[in-house]
Amino acid sequence: MDKKVSYFLTFFLCGILLTVLFTGCITEEQKPDISTEIVIPEVQLDQPSILPDWKDGEYHNYFGTTKMLNGFNDKYPDLVKVFSIGKSVLGKDIWCIRVTNEKSNEEKSSCLIDGCIHGVEWEGGEACLYLAEYLLINFDANLTSPNRPFYH
Repeated sequence: MDKKVSYFLTFFLCGILLTVLFTGCITEEQKPDISTEIVIPEVQLDQPSILPDWKDGEYHNYFGTTKMLNGFNDKYPDLVKVFSIGKSVLGKDIWCIRVTNEKSNEEKSSCLIDGCIHGVEWEGGEACLYLAEYLLINFDANLTSPNRPFYH
């Protein structure tokens, strides 16, 4: 076969292949139908959340964390249960906090949040403490709280 014919066939077949591959991939821009009116639903906002009053860079050591967890237990006895799930290699308690509404007997969803798996990774433990405090101080503002008048 002639070299020019071979190049032509190769070029032609590549063109057909590209056409087949990209057929339907490029479409005309669809313009929105302006004859229908867009209705934006009105959203009823809940009360704004209260954030814990923490300073950047202030990490809790073991004793500060223990004090904070026990403080949650004292301040929110119907919402918090603090207990040890074992001992560290240094013999210190490994604390767990359970946050739930003990007054409600309704079926509840659950979520396990684990932080500070490795002893030198403070950020995970701090994030868990912050989340626990956030949930506790905003409990009464939650729409599903039994303390709210429209709770079902």
